Amino acid sequence: MGVPAAYAIWARWKPPCSAPNGGYYADIVEEAAALLENLLINHPFIDGNKRAAFAACDVFLRINGHVLDAEPDWIYQRIMVWIAASEDRFELIVRDLKGCIAKV
Repeated sequence: MGVPAAYAIWARWKPPCSAPNGGYYADIVEEAAALLENLLINHPFIDGNKRAAFAACDVFLRINGHVLDAEPDWIYQRIMVWIAASEDRFELIVRDLKGCIAKV
């Protein structure tokens, strides 16, 4: 998995600002969704963008005390839907993730 343009990894990542949790995003789910969307859509790697996006989201959630509680087939199907969505993609990802994230 190569990185043809390293800047593409963080191209759409929004900087911190004055949200209630001290960052741009309202909660951990939005942060995970932003990371996932960024890696899915910006194609920072030559190959493996979907795998990298899922793995990064999963590890991010685990580090922050949450886990994805969903079947692999469902997650794969949703990733395909998220890629195909052209409008409100971020909101769609957030909604889907909120339905399958559990706190550990």
